[in-house]
This record gives sequence, structure tokens and C-alpha cells, in this order.
Amino acid sequence: CVYCMPEEGVESVAHNDILKFDEILRICRVLAKNGLKKVKITGGEPLLCHDIEDFITRIKSYGLLVKLDTNGSFPQKLEALLNKGLIDYVAMDIKNSKDKYAITAGVDSFPENIEKSIDIIMNKAPDYEFRTTVVRELHTTQDIVNIAKRINNAKKYYLQSYVDSGDTIKSGFSAYSASEMLEILDITRKILPIPMRLLSLSNL
Repeated sequence: CVYCMPEEGVESVAHNDILKFDEILRICRVLAKNGLKKVKITGGEPLLCHDIEDFITRIKSYGLLVKLDTNGSFPQKLEALLNKGLIDYVAMDIKNSKDKYAITAGVDSFPENIEKSIDIIMNKAPDYEFRTTVVRELHTTQDIVNIAKRINNAKKYYLQSYVDSGDTIKSGFSAYSASEMLEILDITRKILPIPMRLLSLSNL
């Protein structure tokens, strides 16, 4: 997305402290024996990893619950993992309303895979949440309302305020104030009363 860290920034962070899968699995196995209950797999986009199914299968073999963070770009992979009972909780970022998705996600057109992933999650995930990072220059209250309408009857929808890292793909973005975020939340709740809340309100 246009307000995310650029590729070279991601690579710089990643290369500072690399752990191979086998080492991560060893740590998970040890921690599981000492009380660890859950593992979150996040990114970037975890489903870009070609051997993610094997990795999660081994984590599950230690008796651990798995949460997956995804942007919804790979519905077939997501559905396969859910069908095999490998994912206990899915958190999907919904970047924006359909008509503004492309510009927000930095792609040429609306990715239809997003629609597929939303439906798969709502129908097959044991538990899940949808969430949107709200950026003043990219989102209006109506955009958030439109997203909420698309995920009608979803279990949870969370809004989180944009935080400027100082190193984004495009510059010039800013956050709504805490009071404005609360107003957006209240308006959306009145139109579509699904479970909603603000994430990281202390950072607004």
C-alpha cells in the first residue's frame, strides 16, 4: 500500500536479523513446552511464502494455535489452509472501499481476490477480524461505511489510525485526530452495528 514501508526499507529491516524456518520452529517447540499457546504469522504478506503450509503444519503439531495476518491477495492459499484446519484466527486488512482500493493498495485496478478472501474468511474461518488503517488523505467516513456494508454481519471490524513512520512509499499522509476517529466509528456503528472498535487509540 502507498503508506507502507518501501521495499528497500523492508529488506533492510529483514536482513538485520534473519531466522531460518527450522530455527523458528525449534523456538516454537521449546516455548510450547513452556506454556506458549499461540503464534501469529504476519508480514508483509505471509501467503507469498511458497512453503507456508508446511511451516504452519509443523507449528500446529506442537499444539499451538495459529493466527494469520493477510491482505487477502491469495484466496486459494487461504482457503486451502482453512480447509485443512491450520488457521485458528484470520486478521485481514481491507485497504479501502472498492472504488478507492487500487489507489490505496498501489495497484492498477481493484483486485477481485479481495472480494473472494472476504467471503472465504466470513464463511470458513473459525474466528477472524477485518481492519482498516485510516489515512486522512485516502479515507472518508463514507469509505469506512462502505467497507462496513460490504462485510455485513462480520464478527469484528477494527479501525486503526495511520502512524507516520517517516519512511513510506509515498509521503504526505496524515492521521485523523482521536476525536475524529471516534466520530467515524460512531457514524459507522449507527449505519451497520457490527462489533467495532479503535485499535491503538493511545497512539492517535
